[in-house]
Amino acid sequence: SQLEEAQAAADEAAAAAEEAAAAAMVEEQPSWYPLTMEDFTNANIDWQGPAKNGPAEGITLHVAVLSHPYINSLRPYIPLFEELTGVEVAYDILPTEEFWVKTAADLAGGTGFYDLVMTGTEFEWGWDEAGWLYDLNEFIDDPELTDKDWYDLDDFYPYDLAAHAWNGEYGIGTYGQGRQNAIPVNSEPLMLMCNQELLDNAGLPGPPTTWEEWAEYAEAMTGDGNYGVVQRGARDYSLMYGYAPGFFAYADRDLDENLKPVFNCPECVEYTQLYGDTLREYGPPGQTNIGWDAVIANMISGTVGCAVDDMAFVGDNYENPDASQVVGKMVYGNPPAGPTGEIRIPVWYWSWSINSATSRPEAAWLFMQWATSSPVMTIVSAQQRSMVPVRKSVWESDEMVEITKDWGNFREAIDASRPYWGNFYTVQPNMVAMTAPWVVAIQEVILGEKTAQEALDNAVIESEKILSDAGLYD
Repeated sequence: SQLEEAQAAADEAAAAAEEAAAAAMVEEQPSWYPLTMEDFTNANIDWQGPAKNGPAEGITLHVAVLSHPYINSLRPYIPLFEELTGVEVAYDILPTEEFWVKTAADLAGGTGFYDLVMTGTEFEWGWDEAGWLYDLNEFIDDPELTDKDWYDLDDFYPYDLAAHAWNGEYGIGTYGQGRQNAIPVNSEPLMLMCNQELLDNAGLPGPPTTWEEWAEYAEAMTGDGNYGVVQRGARDYSLMYGYAPGFFAYADRDLDENLKPVFNCPECVEYTQLYGDTLREYGPPGQTNIGWDAVIANMISGTVGCAVDDMAFVGDNYENPDASQVVGKMVYGNPPAGPTGEIRIPVWYWSWSINSATSRPEAAWLFMQWATSSPVMTIVSAQQRSMVPVRKSVWESDEMVEITKDWGNFREAIDASRPYWGNFYTVQPNMVAMTAPWVVAIQEVILGEKTAQEALDNAVIESEKILSDAGLYD
């Protein structure tokens, strides 16, 4: 009827007008949409304080960051911080190796050129002892600079925040108290990821639950162009990432009560021999040249069964249909258990620290507080996709649930794994340097050049010398 046609035309016109209004509204949104100024001005913080009380020429923060998806996701929103505070931000984006060298040189030089730097837990201990980092409690406890209700430190998962505090004492479990050296922006737990299709083809009941099963299942999945396992094996500190979950499931510690290396204990030797033999026999060629990127490349090709590696890579890689052959085929879970049932999940973090030599500490803290707030981290985590958030509100947000809901059992695996997260190395400032001979020993076992006993015995001697030369026994 004419009435129905008129009504339909009116409905269509209304819908078009609504769509045009929405489009116009989007065009009018600032570059940092969907964040708004109100997300931050409702905090009881004088965001303009440092700029108003600062030098006439204004304040520019210099920030050292590495080329990383987190930074790529954060950068579009920095203009909001600049307008909110009146503080400019200049950042150096550096390749990974150059980043560590240049950052350490600046901190050691005491020039204060970089006001903030990105850090990682194991490096923070050495930088803390050297006096290079601010204790962030100084800012957290200052009501002029921090609205504790708005910033809500209780929203961080407890271990994620505790991993960046240290009381300065050497030993097992001395982190989590004392100085707050950094605030994390993401967590990267080292967990088991397996190709369910290859497990099924080999007639296996599911992912391995012990390291002995890990070796047996690797053998079962190897053949017809497939390999059972792949792990990081290149000669740098990151080799320890895939090795450490098993080592600490077998062994109690890396150093004894006197801080002497003991990673050649009987259980240590047993695990290292199993680990090296398995990678040599059932891993892809060139295992000792494989870094994190090659682990991903092998796994997403669909030709490798299992890896113990970084769960932050799942979204952009394993579950990315534009890059991966294993979308919907992966199963995630805790690393295999040791002989007594122990499960250990070391976690790498990227985090923010403030240079103790900065002349702009208050402005630096406002940037850090803004960048690690729930509103910013919710948007940045969603855009980065592959982050494992450190805030409960972000992990449980609609944005993150929507993004991760199709990644198999990813969310369930992360939630179930958290009780096993921790740092299991002896806390001391030379931890990364101490592992260099250990890395060489692991490679020698993978290559079959030495037995685990021979390789680890030699590495213990070299590691003790490194610690002695560093003054650990003075």
